[in-house]
Amino acid sequence: MKSEIQLRNEQVRIRILPERGGKIASVFDLRRSFELLYQPAGEYPPLRPGMAFSDGDASGFDDVFPSMGERWRDPVSGQEPVLPDHGEIWTSRMTVDAVTEETVRMHTFGQCFPFRYDKELTLLPRGVRERITVTGLGKDPFPCLWVCHCLMRYEAGMRFEFPEAAEAIECVPGCSWPPEGAVPSALSELPVPPPSGTMMKFWFREPVKSGECRAVYPGSGVQAILRFAPKQLPYLGFWMTNGGYRGEHNFAFEPASGYYDTLEKAKETGTLPLLRPGESKIYETEIEIGLPFQRSGVP
Repeated sequence: MKSEIQLRNEQVRIRILPERGGKIASVFDLRRSFELLYQPAGEYPPLRPGMAFSDGDASGFDDVFPSMGERWRDPVSGQEPVLPDHGEIWTSRMTVDAVTEETVRMHTFGQCFPFRYDKELTLLPRGVRERITVTGLGKDPFPCLWVCHCLMRYEAGMRFEFPEAAEAIECVPGCSWPPEGAVPSALSELPVPPPSGTMMKFWFREPVKSGECRAVYPGSGVQAILRFAPKQLPYLGFWMTNGGYRGEHNFAFEPASGYYDTLEKAKETGTLPLLRPGESKIYETEIEIGLPFQRSGVP
């Protein structure tokens, strides 16, 4: 199995790690010598199924499936299987099915629940497209969430743009920002980025109508666009650490299939998807970088 696969054209180079869940490790703008994705401080640590995400590299573009990780009580059997932290895909070894100059196809099989997980990565003129197909196996349906976990580099002075009309938010407990007693309910009330030495995460309470987020890097003269299909991924979260998590500085737009993060939370909010035997669910995302922008606003 290849430990690394590269796709490239005149504008971008994509690095893919099949043995680390098919992670997109790098999206590099060749013309501007600009790396979009957050990079590990040192060598990639060894992976093992079920390990804590904080013991991993916490970098690049991983997929979260079937949950961010929790105990889940099966309503039929009453059992409480422990689901892996940030899902099981990021620690899985992908089998590479095909590689061309523009496409990589890989797959793996689920351990927590019976499913086949197919990943197709396609080189674009200025980025990469990811297409995930998850097919239910076995005899019974099972609950599952898919979350885009694409950690991008944070740069001082940068700007974030969210889908139009997305305003009402819910802050995720356990983060160092905002402080207790000052939890906002709207995006306009929350400073982004958070203060130095803190981290935050929030979710938009309502399904988004537009599947496009932008990150503008004025110092580098670059903007990055993350696109997704709201019908597949109707809910949107945002994570950022400004030195508050492991001293790291990165952020992630997190489109997801349910609200939010865990199966239990999605069940409480009535947004928990089920994958039935023989059914396939498709999740598509696209990253585009290197586009010019005007300092007065994003065109």
